[in-house]
Amino acid sequence: AALKLLFLALNRAEKEWIMPPREWSMAKAQFAILFGDRFARATV
Repeated sequence: AALKLLFLALNRAEKEWIMPPREWSMAKAQFAILFGDRFARATV
């Protein structure tokens, strides 16, 4: 029950979130290195 409550709270908070993730540029660079061509096609 606690896990479901946590999920619902995070789900509601995500809808109200307006700032982009702080580390997204670093994550994108890592995804581009790890997945190369697949990542480039997914971002287009």
